[in-house]
Amino acid sequence: MLRIKLSEDQLKELEEIRRKTDDPRNERALAVLMSNDGLSPPKIANVLKRHYNTVVDWLNRYIDGGSAGLTRRYSNGRPSDRKAILIPLLEKCLSRPPNEYGFPEQTWDVPLIQKMCTEKTGRCFSSDTIERALHDTGYVYKRPRKTVPENAPSKEQKKVKVLSIIKNIKEIMDEKQTEILAIDEAHFSTEPYVIRGWRKRGELFFPANIHEKTKRHSVWSIQFR
Repeated sequence: MLRIKLSEDQLKELEEIRRKTDDPRNERALAVLMSNDGLSPPKIANVLKRHYNTVVDWLNRYIDGGSAGLTRRYSNGRPSDRKAILIPLLEKCLSRPPNEYGFPEQTWDVPLIQKMCTEKTGRCFSSDTIERALHDTGYVYKRPRKTVPENAPSKEQKKVKVLSIIKNIKEIMDEKQTEILAIDEAHFSTEPYVIRGWRKRGELFFPANIHEKTKRHSVWSIQFR
């Protein structure tokens, strides 16, 4: 029969634990004290309204580890996919724009990240999980701020260029081969005017190199008679 015989020091230690009502070992210490008083595990289980195996486990843990063995042991559980898989992938892939991974977009949004993660891992992550992982890695959802690049032409350089264009237009008109058509440029843009995406807090949107050359677009409207 499983029975514990306590020394005076052990008895004092367990009685001290019993006096602390907020100590999670309180009930387990009581089971050990009852065993010291001569009660069998089935009787202890009956008095405490606990399963017999639970009481036996408490007594064995005290025998093996003393009062420290009465502390509840928690399982670490299954590793979090967000920490183990998703966050390392985001830190690796979101350091570059989506178009470098074969996507037509220039900024990352959650549906695009979901698609990228599925392609890379074969796993499906919910939008809530991805947003939590983005916040954990220091990303924020913002609209890019339009700024003038350092290599932008000055006011004088623009004036010289405009005069050159006007001169070129007049030469074409003198040849009487061209009809000039006007467009309202107030609503004319080569990119979406409002765009949002995820980026590292405090960092600029792609491209990171402000000296990188951008594409120039020439728009021609030709009318045939």
